[in-house]
Order: sequence, then structure tokens, then C-alpha cells
Amino acid sequence: MHNNGLISPGVAVPRTDGEKFLKYAASTGILDRRKRIFSDQDRVYFPVFPDSTPSGYAISMYDFEKRENITIKEFLVEKYGKEVESIKWQRVGGTLIFGEESKISKEMSKDIVSMGYAECVMKREGSVEGSERSPGLIVLYGEPSDTTYRENGINFVLNPQRVMISKGNIMERGIPFADLLSGDRILDMFCGIGYFSLPLAKKINASKLDCSDINPVALEYLMKSYNASGLDTHLEVFNMDCRLVPKEKKYDIILMGNFKSLNYLPAALSHIENKGQLILHYLVATGTENQFEKMITGTCSGLSFHSRILYSHRVKSYAPHLWHISTLIEVSRF
Repeated sequence: MHNNGLISPGVAVPRTDGEKFLKYAASTGILDRRKRIFSDQDRVYFPVFPDSTPSGYAISMYDFEKRENITIKEFLVEKYGKEVESIKWQRVGGTLIFGEESKISKEMSKDIVSMGYAECVMKREGSVEGSERSPGLIVLYGEPSDTTYRENGINFVLNPQRVMISKGNIMERGIPFADLLSGDRILDMFCGIGYFSLPLAKKINASKLDCSDINPVALEYLMKSYNASGLDTHLEVFNMDCRLVPKEKKYDIILMGNFKSLNYLPAALSHIENKGQLILHYLVATGTENQFEKMITGTCSGLSFHSRILYSHRVKSYAPHLWHISTLIEVSRF
């Protein structure tokens, strides 16, 4: 017996029947995985839940050790078998989000929540929809609610069922080339919940941050994240097409985190007073990066701006032979 455990219900099984009982207890859901199985020379002792009724076995009280640090994957494999070993998910605060092709079931989701691994379990179903980027998620178990996670020094607050969440590109959202930026007035033309602009505002101690998005829910959570992160930067939001942001507003740095950013370049340049910097995101086929850079500089020239590329790199592969590119340009009026 153990002296540092928990006196709780269990079943003593002859060692020869141990494997058989383990499969039975796991399949019926009576095995209490928060505690460790132990054995002596003759028997194996299995922790079970208080309301369990194991067929053919009596429940007694034993001194079980608390089981520490069992991972979600270990838990699922033990109960549901090795076919779930490849299961993957994304954690957003207290919510777990599983992929569309995942084998996660409602029963598994209930177990995950009851074991305290998450407050809510969701699964992707379909792609992000519409210009407002509505998430395609269904709830498997639990109640969706606001949750918080920290990224690049910001406490992001969101409800994954109400607003799109993308936890990829964390390094890119931290603006790895921030040391090349100058000025402290920022416009984020496609802000979402502020993945790019809130970390940047904190990093450069911006005096002003204006954010535009057509999705009012995204702006709601941007404001919550701003307040939760204790930023000193003055924030103003515009629930509108970014091309409608008043032209008299001028900025030093403009963020364009949309793959169609080249189409919005004229609108962005209208907010540059004399000199400024723009960060564009766009997609290019392999081997065409130089062509797109020429398109950028050509558009600037046609609108009476000198331009030079300060930094450009591939963020990641978006599809076969198609790349997500991030480019920083500096512009000044003729």
C-alpha cells in the first residue's frame, strides 16, 4: 500500500486477470485515470469511480497514488486504443479544437472535459466562411465561452465559436523585422482580433493604433484583448471596409495582413503623409516573387511614391508551389 495517496474506491483483481479487467474497466468508463494502478504479489488494484458497478467484482477502499502529468493523448490511447495515437488538436485557452478529419467523438470529448483537460471541445467542420472570416466549428462537448491565451506578450481574449482563431505563424505575428520599423502611428487595415497590430504596438511602444475590420465581433474581441493586455497605446477601431477609413488620418506604419493586399495598396498609400512603411502579405507561385515585387514598386511609382523593399521572405507554403510572402517596403512622396 501507499502512504502518500488517496483513500478511494478500487477493485482488487488476480494478477492473471489484470489485463482483461483493464480492458473491461476502460471500455465501460469506470476506471478512474486520475489515480495510479498498483499491484502486489497476488493482485492488481484498479481505481474506479465511486458510483461504479463492476460486474462480478466487489469495490473496497484502497490507498491510491494520484496520477500526475498524464497527457491527453496518453489518456485517449489507454481508453480508446492506438487508433487515436495520431489525433491532433489546437489549444486556445480552455478550449481544444480538433481538425475536420480527426477521429475525435462526442464520447471522447466528454471524457476530456470530465478529466479536466479542457472546458470545451470543438471540431472544425468546413472552412472559414465569408468576408467576415466566420469560423467553421461545431461543439462536441462543453459550453463555448470567452477564453484567454497569451501570444507575443498579448493576452488574446476570444470565443473560438464566434471569431476565427489561427495559431500558426506565431513568429510572423511577432513582426520579426520590427527593428527595421520607424515611427509610432499604426494602421491595421485587416485587423481581425489584432494578431499583428497588438504585439507590434507593444513592441514599438506605439502612440496610436487604428484598426479596421468589417467584422464587428472581431473588433469586440480586439478591444477585450487590448484591455486585458494593459497597453498604453491609444486605440481607435473602424467597423468598415478599410478603404473607407478617413483619408485625413495619417500613419507611419500600415499593416496589410490580407492575401489581396496588392489590391488595397492605393488606399494604404493615401494614408502616408510624406514617408512611411507598409507590411504586405500576399500569395505567389514559386519563382514569381520578383514579378510581384516589381508590381508593388510599380504601383507605388504610379501613385507618386518612391519605394524600396527593406525586407521580404517566405512565411510558409500555402499550397503546392504557392507561397505566403511577407514584404516590408518604405515609401516617400515624390
